[in-house]
Amino acid sequence: MARNWNSLSDAYRARLERGGITRGEYEAGANLSAARGHKATPEHPRQAENDRQRFQAYIFERDRLVQAILREKSQKFSAAANYNAKRSRWNVEHFQDGRARSLASLRRALEALKGQASSWEDMIEDLEEEDINALYYH
Repeated sequence: MARNWNSLSDAYRARLERGGITRGEYEAGANLSAARGHKATPEHPRQAENDRQRFQAYIFERDRLVQAILREKSQKFSAAANYNAKRSRWNVEHFQDGRARSLASLRRALEALKGQASSWEDMIEDLEEEDINALYYH
């Protein structure tokens, strides 16, 4: 299916142009990932597994964040009777709908855990709704 440059919004055309994509390249089917800000990161986390070489730095950073969150959660919650390390890991790595959690979400969760919150409510106060389950431990 041919791409139609004129069907794009002005803002999206400008974004592509800033990323080096011309009308001709767009309509010829050029790869847009770099122009959309995904030269070194996948557009969706699951894509990293399909191209581990290309996304090696992304995978390393994601693994680093997951491990840091798991350490923080273990320190804060492992004494709880209902602490479940396997469930805790799944909650860190996935959104509630099963999609792989993004780096941005992982960073927000880690920041919340490392904060000086004195209660659960304070810890989740600034988190987006979809980020809260990363902190669940049972």
